[in-house]
Amino acid sequence: MAKTNAEYQQAYRERHLKDFDSDNTRLDVVISGPASRALHRMAAQTGVTQRTMLEAVLTQAEAVILAGLDNAAQELYYSQKIKPNITRLSKPNQPKAQDGKTPRTTNS
Repeated sequence: MAKTNAEYQQAYRERHLKDFDSDNTRLDVVISGPASRALHRMAAQTGVTQRTMLEAVLTQAEAVILAGLDNAAQELYYSQKIKPNITRLSKPNQPKAQDGKTPRTTNS
């Protein structure tokens, strides 16, 4: 019996994860168009893959968070018992219209 597309995909993913060191994890996520384009541009600009760029950005962001924590808070962070106490990430400042209101956009 022939394999279905889903079976071929599953076998590929399993092989692909085994090709790397055992610390790798598959990440399926949908991100916004602007974030996707930014990742693509950043990777292209620096001559690395999008995977490498994403890993670098996440590692650097974590280093910034850790720099703001004392040793006890870092231990809680690594144990994942820390309660969120950081400012939420927000979109960059949007330009204001002449009336002082932020213009609405249909597609970000």
